[in-house]
Amino acid sequence: WQMLRIEIDVNTVRKFITELDRVPKSLQVLLEDRNPQRFHFNVGGITPQMQTIIKQIWQHPYQRAIARMYLEGKVLELLAMQLAQLTTNCDRQAALTKLKPKEVNYIRDARSILLQNLDNPPSIKTLAQTVGMGDRKLQQGFKKIYGTTVFNYLHNYRLEQAQLMLREGNLSVATVANNIGYTHL
Repeated sequence: WQMLRIEIDVNTVRKFITELDRVPKSLQVLLEDRNPQRFHFNVGGITPQMQTIIKQIWQHPYQRAIARMYLEGKVLELLAMQLAQLTTNCDRQAALTKLKPKEVNYIRDARSILLQNLDNPPSIKTLAQTVGMGDRKLQQGFKKIYGTTVFNYLHNYRLEQAQLMLREGNLSVATVANNIGYTHL
């Protein structure tokens, strides 16, 4: 088990964020404070893209100045993903208030079913019936919670999984495609 801890000076964050009105409130307070305290905010999960970058940080082949340049770039890339996740999560929280808790649970169940059946995903109609919702309500709610359509989410998830498998280098493209549910390379 390894842990990657990144500490970034608040002035570095301020340098990149020029539109304070577009920054979530939790981060605005940090950026506006002249003497900010240490800031830690649980934004969300580590995405497959983030996992790839973290792996690249651990296993980079560079030395000295080139290593520093490379690592600074990767850290900024992770920071950008975290900030994007933070703003997206705030937008989704606002959207979630418009859905009933029961509907949110149904939509999350639909996501789980989708990910468990990567090789043979159900149709929207079947998925909606399985979780007990109308298909239109499922599609609208899914977009509110996850920011994309049901099958675009599935498509992106498959591609992220394929990327992770291919980076491992142990599997052929054909095997990876088959594992994630694609019938054609």
